[in-house]
Amino acid sequence: MSTEASEGDERFWWPGIFGFERPAWPQRRARIALLRRAVRASAIGSTALLCLVVVEAAIGVSLQLAGGRLVGAIPFSPETDGSPAAGRVTAALLLLGGLYLANNVVPAARSVLGTWLAARVDNEIRLDLMGMMLAPAGIGHLEDPDITDEVTRAGSLGLFTPGAAVSGMASILETRLTSAGSFALVVMFRWWLGIGLLLVALAIEAKARRNYMETARIVYRQTQDLRRSDYVRTMTLGGAPKDLRIFGLVEWMVERFTRHFLESMQAVWRERSQSAAFMHWAGPAMLGYHLIAFLVIGLAGVHGSISVGRVAVLIAATTGIRAFISYGLHRTRTEYGATAYLPIMDLEDKIAKHGDLPRGGIDPASMPAAEIRFEHVAFRYPGRDADVYTDLNLTIPAGRSVAIVGANGAGKTTFCKLLARCYEPTAGRITVDGVDLRDIDPRLWQRRVAAIFQDFVSFPLSVRDNVGFGSIEHVDDQDALEGAARRAEALDLVNELPHGWDTVLHKVFDKGTELSGGQAQRVALARALFAVDGGAGLLLLDEPTAALDVRTEAALFGRYLELTRGLTSVLISHRFSTVRRADHIFVLQDGTVTEEGSHDELVARGGRYAEMFELQASRFRDDQPAADEVV
Repeated sequence: MSTEASEGDERFWWPGIFGFERPAWPQRRARIALLRRAVRASAIGSTALLCLVVVEAAIGVSLQLAGGRLVGAIPFSPETDGSPAAGRVTAALLLLGGLYLANNVVPAARSVLGTWLAARVDNEIRLDLMGMMLAPAGIGHLEDPDITDEVTRAGSLGLFTPGAAVSGMASILETRLTSAGSFALVVMFRWWLGIGLLLVALAIEAKARRNYMETARIVYRQTQDLRRSDYVRTMTLGGAPKDLRIFGLVEWMVERFTRHFLESMQAVWRERSQSAAFMHWAGPAMLGYHLIAFLVIGLAGVHGSISVGRVAVLIAATTGIRAFISYGLHRTRTEYGATAYLPIMDLEDKIAKHGDLPRGGIDPASMPAAEIRFEHVAFRYPGRDADVYTDLNLTIPAGRSVAIVGANGAGKTTFCKLLARCYEPTAGRITVDGVDLRDIDPRLWQRRVAAIFQDFVSFPLSVRDNVGFGSIEHVDDQDALEGAARRAEALDLVNELPHGWDTVLHKVFDKGTELSGGQAQRVALARALFAVDGGAGLLLLDEPTAALDVRTEAALFGRYLELTRGLTSVLISHRFSTVRRADHIFVLQDGTVTEEGSHDELVARGGRYAEMFELQASRFRDDQPAADEVV
């Protein structure tokens, strides 16, 4: 197999000796970090596991000695039951039986404890991963494809997790200690024989370990392809049941899954076949040297240099040295699990490169009291070539409602993201009551914002939670929950659900149901209004009524303006029946504000806004086809 360096190889390899490659420092660092994490997860459990490993290894070596003692105690001539030889045989048998029993109990206990500790480690890693992804106040890192790939890889490579690597390392350590004891027994007989056996085992072990690590590396690199095939499988198993059947895509999806899976696994299977080829010479090499060792030990016994009992011990010890070659499930767990931990080790640094939002110390408890201003704001999404905004200037008076309109792609949703401090402007600044938004604590500011985005979330939890998340501190205030739901035209809906406020908004769960798009949007609106009741001072509504019919939307939004009068609110909508009710309207085009004013002022001006309004109004007046361009 070629060892030519390629992109990313350095995290797995560095040139070794004797023609083999040894694990690179990051790979070894991952194992060391996992051991430290295991101690943090449970110092008592880790210590107990180590003790069981040592005891198990000691039992393994003791079994070799006890077997030799039994063979040595058997007399060469018949003796009576009461003879000293019979007593020695009986004692040796009892000792061997006790060790055999312990050799069954201790490994089972170690396996149970290792599985428990692995689960603790994996749980800690999941919590850390969640913490790292949630720590930044902004969301730029969540939309970085590189970080998304790392998160997908993190914590699991195939079926093997970092916790499984901890358990695997314990198993490998046990075999190493047992082999060390066997090696000591052989060296005390013939030093060169023991060293020779160990060198052969080391050479084979190095090559076997490299093969396992190479396979893990290939699987690591195939994450995107495997994720694609898994996505197709998920869609086939129920992700889009109606579409697959209506369009006759079932067979196509099965074929696509098969193709993606086979393509992603070809390199893995190729590596495994080469690993199998390696065993064709490794096995005979080890067997040949063992035969030489058996011959040397046997001749020493025949010539009387050593006793029959010691011959038995040395034969068992010679075989025990083979255990140094760790392969199979334990090696797979270790290499795959350690490889899966590498993204977690790198993830925090990658997130840090995005840079968290500046954390000013100003508390925005009463903001905005005067106005919010965008001053020469420019913005470009990370990794994009084009600017969303080039020179955006506008003022939002406190306590007033403003609307943002523009063609698709004009940056309307981006405006809300910047205002909510999900992103930082590329240039320029946003001020609140004259204070740079960067100088305000981002977490506290975000609690001052209530928002419903066009891609609003319907949590697979109870209706109570879905509304109460607007102000989690008041989730137990039933009167406030019902008040917010009533204002959002959602209270009757909740009361009609099979389990009322305890109904789960996902049909795959007990007490669950699936809401229509309009129903789910009313619940989301109730959440935003509940946030306002909880103290939010800025309301962002990005297509808040897109899933509602025109009549319901007009009634809801008209009442909404009355209920939120005096609250600073920003509305984005494609429907002018909604937009026209706002106090002030801004038209975005080419990264800047091209028009602003009230609805009547903008229509009278006859500019871009008037043109878009006329296009939409004509559909209802003359029953004309919808315009290609929407706002």
